[in-house]
Amino acid sequence: QKLRRGSDMIGEWILASWDAAWTLHVWGFHEAKLDSEAVRRRAKHIRKLIMESEKIIG
Repeated sequence: QKLRRGSDMIGEWILASWDAAWTLHVWGFHEAKLDSEAVRRRAKHIRKLIMESEKIIG
């Protein structure tokens, strides 16, 4: 619910970034199913999520 509201306010990129972060956490860390290329491809989305969050938080 909150993520949907956030994506409506901020933009659809936040949903893609959150999905990338979740996938990396679950399939990369817990399940160890992602290779280095899969991690690299998600990193830019996660980086944007962190950078934009820092701007909002201050």
